[in-house]
Amino acid sequence: MAEVDKEAIQVLVVEDDSDICDMLCLGLASAGYKVVKASDGRDAMRNLKRHSDISLIVSDIRMPEMSGVELLEFCKKNRPEIPVILISGDPRFLTAGHYLSEVVTVHPKPLSLEKLLQSIDSTLRKAAESPMIKTSA
Repeated sequence: MAEVDKEAIQVLVVEDDSDICDMLCLGLASAGYKVVKASDGRDAMRNLKRHSDISLIVSDIRMPEMSGVELLEFCKKNRPEIPVILISGDPRFLTAGHYLSEVVTVHPKPLSLEKLLQSIDSTLRKAAESPMIKTSA
């Protein structure tokens, strides 16, 4: 399989904990991805309208205003080409990916950057094989 061109990938990170959000954004930027951050689902929706070149979303599940699951539902209806990776510190959500969609990955917090980068790479490779999913700007 071809290597993912990280410089062509813009990742939207959605996390209400500013420290975790900053850590994720810094790690993804250091790995070569372009990053946009949002503090909750509503902020993410605004960013999705502003940035048509978002290729992937990494979102917390439990957030004020609009949860990651609600954001996922919005994306499925309005931006189905964008794959979503969900993260949560609540162990009850760790099997949610099975129920939400076959293409959603759910990871526990704390999440190692290495594990997240592997998941992003795997998700983008799968997305590249799908005509529905956009992986480059």
